[in-house]
Amino acid sequence: MGNEMLLPLSVAGGFAISAALFAFVYFRGVTLTHFFQQEHCNTERFLVWMIRRRAFDKKATLIILLSYIGWFLAMKFIPNFNQVIFNPIFYILIFMALVLGVISSYNTRRNANQPAMLNGRGQRILFVYMALTAAYFSSVFASQSEINITLLTISFLGFFQAPPFLITIANFILRPMEDSMNRRVVKRAKNKLGKFSPTVIGVAGSYGKTSTKHILAHILSVKAPVLATPDNGNSLLDVAQVISESLKDHHKYLIVEMGGEARTIKKVSGLMQPNLAIITSVGYAKFKQVKTLERAFRNQFELASQAMTRGEKTIVNTEAIPEDLLRSHMMTNSGIILCGKEKSSFDLDVALVSCSQGESGLNIKLSLSNQKGKKETIDLEAPLYGLHNGYNVMLAVAAGLELGLELETIKKALKTLRPVPHRLEVVQGVKGPTIIDDAYCANPDGFESALSVLSDLQKPGGRRILVTPGMLDLGSQHDAQHKKLGQIAGKHVDIALVVGAKRMKTFSAAFNSTKEKGAQLRTFDVQKDAEDWIKQNAGNKDIILFEGQLPALYETFIEF
Repeated sequence: MGNEMLLPLSVAGGFAISAALFAFVYFRGVTLTHFFQQEHCNTERFLVWMIRRRAFDKKATLIILLSYIGWFLAMKFIPNFNQVIFNPIFYILIFMALVLGVISSYNTRRNANQPAMLNGRGQRILFVYMALTAAYFSSVFASQSEINITLLTISFLGFFQAPPFLITIANFILRPMEDSMNRRVVKRAKNKLGKFSPTVIGVAGSYGKTSTKHILAHILSVKAPVLATPDNGNSLLDVAQVISESLKDHHKYLIVEMGGEARTIKKVSGLMQPNLAIITSVGYAKFKQVKTLERAFRNQFELASQAMTRGEKTIVNTEAIPEDLLRSHMMTNSGIILCGKEKSSFDLDVALVSCSQGESGLNIKLSLSNQKGKKETIDLEAPLYGLHNGYNVMLAVAAGLELGLELETIKKALKTLRPVPHRLEVVQGVKGPTIIDDAYCANPDGFESALSVLSDLQKPGGRRILVTPGMLDLGSQHDAQHKKLGQIAGKHVDIALVVGAKRMKTFSAAFNSTKEKGAQLRTFDVQKDAEDWIKQNAGNKDIILFEGQLPALYETFIEF
């Protein structure tokens, strides 16, 4: 009877381990590919993230390692040790390790503050990764004519640590194919642009480009259909895909947001051939990558240089660009339309005379210079929040005028403008607190402006509450910029809920140094804990500013 049962049990055990192994490979692969995708499939950045977050397997590895140590000690010190009895136990422990790996992968994926959805490239990487894993285990089992616990243990220990590296290898294997596919997408986009010939407006800048693009798209849509690229896609491939899939013959205008290094902007400009360029700012956003303001300037002004070579004009915001760098550029480059604050050392084409925040939006006054040098003053209303948006409106108005729109058309369009989602989007509470959603991406100027809005919209008897993880990618400017904003926050915030105490030390210290009597600062490890505090403690009269948001890469607890 024992021998009769042995075969079915072996088959059942083998099936269970195979199913658990497949589940481990899949769930660990999906989870890690999601994070790899967030790092834009950059191998170096992904591996640095993995080391910093310790995103290597610990739990399943520990089970296998302890099991092997137990087997080794039993073999060495227990007389007449029956290995036949121990082998099934060892397989059961392997099964448990795999199941635990599946659970930890699933929980890590579920706890990410962004859904683990893979794009086409991510799905292809996952497929090749699983094929590599299958090849790995095929070679392991083919090399063993009989069960060898030591070799099996080494094989599984290596396997549990392999997924991050197999994913990067899969990406390397796919690179030639991906490059070929990308070239085809760019070619299709180029053909579409040549066929439909829309008026192309390129928008670049350290910050403010998405809001400016959004405002301009709304203004231009009053005159003719507009296609604008999405907020988070500004690489050559991203832009080419939008054009290939979405550009139609009825689109009169195409607005392209450009980001990244100078070479990226040069490539996108080369494809798009913009008829008008807008540069919103040169500042400390993404300073970790650019290192210096000079390099940030070169990156953003690559768009202006490309426009100049084709005889096209560039609109700039003089208030958000270092004056010495801008003047140096103007000495060798023509076609610059200057916009800025009224009292400026530049001879402005469009000047922001005043901008004030009301309960329903901004009241803006602009001064325009015509071709004869005479100035005209106009009053505008826009349902936006944050005084920094006055400059974004200024740039969009200048672009609209340059593209031939009438002033009255622009004025009417601005009145029906809707805020950009998650960028100082105010949701007035009826039976709850008022929410200021500025969570998409925090930068120094926008953060400061949002703090002012927090005070401007404060209700009598209500508290001003700030929820923030701070700003990312500031590099050497991290402490200085957070210190500055912490000091400002102390004058505008009654309760500061700071996510990530270690990363926000300078902000917290500065806040405590300037905070008003009775103001509080609380720290949380993750955003969800701060939001739970809000749910339990915020009152109907309170106003809450959500400033910035950490990507899943920074905040997800890795449970491997």
